[in-house]
Amino acid sequence: MQCTINFVNNPLKVYKPGATIELLIELQVNETINVEEIFLKIIGQAKCEFLSRKKGKPLTACVNYLEKKISLLNISQIEPGMYDFDANFQLPYDIPSTMECIKGYWKNANGSIKYKLEVHVTSLWKPNWKFDNNFTVIAPLDLNQLSPVMHVPLMQEVMRKFSFDFSSKELYMSASIPQRGYTPGEAICVTVNLHNMTRVRIQSVRISLNKIMVLTSQKPIVEVVRILIVETLEYCDQVKPQLHRIFSKTLRVPAVEPNIDNCEIIKVGYEIAVKAKPSGMHRSVLLNIPVLIGTVALKNEQQQVVRRISYSSFETELQ
Repeated sequence: MQCTINFVNNPLKVYKPGATIELLIELQVNETINVEEIFLKIIGQAKCEFLSRKKGKPLTACVNYLEKKISLLNISQIEPGMYDFDANFQLPYDIPSTMECIKGYWKNANGSIKYKLEVHVTSLWKPNWKFDNNFTVIAPLDLNQLSPVMHVPLMQEVMRKFSFDFSSKELYMSASIPQRGYTPGEAICVTVNLHNMTRVRIQSVRISLNKIMVLTSQKPIVEVVRILIVETLEYCDQVKPQLHRIFSKTLRVPAVEPNIDNCEIIKVGYEIAVKAKPSGMHRSVLLNIPVLIGTVALKNEQQQVVRRISYSSFETELQ
């Protein structure tokens, strides 16, 4: 027996919450079979698991967002041949986007939000058959409909005095981006301003786009872990003592899911992280700028205005 699940007018199998999914199910039967029922099962589920910090015991969580059954055929016997079934259903409006993290980032932590279809053929005399096919849900996030903060440049700064550096000078580092909201495929221009007035050499400056996943367990206890995954990475040159450098790097946003904040057990966010690594035993200097990844980019006119404001403000800072 063979089964093909076709997504009508949507070969990419990508849907928005609230969309109607139309299916054509083709079932090839090679012999006469006594069948109890043929039905379609729709499943949407968020799951996570990781090891407890204290005792190392496994912790889990599971939330069902979609669980539906559609009967396709009730008959006692089917003959060899090809059978076609039409089915359709509507997705809920408040379900989160599809996502999956890879094991191994922190104590075998793993989390996923998945949606799939299952065609079940239950037989009276033979083992049951099950055929499945996954589909993707992407919740739309139009950056133009969010707060005006999306269009405002962001800057973080820090000053650090290193141990055993007996001069009165400090290291100053700032990082800025022209806007807060981006979509996959867009470029994030990161400007790093570093005044190294200390006697310590800065070996390198690392700039990265990080995905931050927060997993929350339910059983047997509630515990929260934070997982960081580097999506895009760039390096800058060293900065010698008593030297001032300005770096500009472009980070391309890869094909990642948008921010997720409507799932009880899995949250997904993003940040720009700048890490200056000094020589010797000194601790690194860190800066983090939160960014929002959406599905609809900011309008070009707004982006151009933001870049002009950011550039003008940046020059004023240097004077």
